[in-house]
Amino acid sequence: MTLTATPTRQGRQSDETAERTKEVIIKAAVSEFAEHGFEGASLRDIATRAGTTHGLIRHHFGSKSDVFEACVDYAVEVYGREEISVIQSVAGSLDNPQALIEAHKKIIRNFAHVSAKNPLFMRILMHEGSQPTERLEY
Repeated sequence: MTLTATPTRQGRQSDETAERTKEVIIKAAVSEFAEHGFEGASLRDIATRAGTTHGLIRHHFGSKSDVFEACVDYAVEVYGREEISVIQSVAGSLDNPQALIEAHKKIIRNFAHVSAKNPLFMRILMHEGSQPTERLEY
């Protein structure tokens, strides 16, 4: 799957275009890391998948580790958007154990649903969860 990050033109991107480009790069990187793991992925392969250049990825993110962390941040954001309503529903129930148990069940159920909609996140976790590295810590 090749996504298109930016039109092929020289010069500085608008802020809106830069954000779209970063999003395309992150989604391409998620796919690449899920498929090959961190060690097997390369910025050049991510660039090819995103339809952009290695240099533009370095410009927006820096190193491969920085791209990986942006992917983790993206996944956390996706999960967070889905969980926020459940978390807000518990705010007033901190002294009610049964309500907390029900909220916890909802959070786990929601986590499973988000994971099913975004299986690449779990594949990355499976790659990185098999060894104690700074990526797992992140």
